[in-house]
Amino acid sequence: MPLGLAKEKRPQKINTALSADFVLLFNDSLLNNQIRSSLNEWDALNHQLDISTQMVEDSRGLLNGKERKFNAKESSLFLVNSQGVQLINSRIKYVELLAKSEQKEINILFSQAIYLPSTRLPETRLIRPASPFKR
Repeated sequence: MPLGLAKEKRPQKINTALSADFVLLFNDSLLNNQIRSSLNEWDALNHQLDISTQMVEDSRGLLNGKERKFNAKESSLFLVNSQGVQLINSRIKYVELLAKSEQKEINILFSQAIYLPSTRLPETRLIRPASPFKR
């Protein structure tokens, strides 16, 4: 039998130290990507919260205008009530987005807490947008 075609009879051992390092490196990279993805999602939710805050303020302004028109006998109570419903719906949407943002923030902080301190991401400051619920 030619030498080039002979099968090697040596058992091939997997270097366990290298494979353990590879698994740690893979898990580290996976967690790093998860944190960055969560930060991106959290940033998008905050942008949506800013828009939702503006929608609540706009709905409040429209409701005030409808009430003024109603008091001046230029509008019906139905229009005032429908604008009030729109304000309530925009507030509900804001609260739902705020809850998602809070949940995402908790996920980020949890992921950073279990992340290895030596390879931790730069410190992130999670800043919450102002609430549109003014009295």
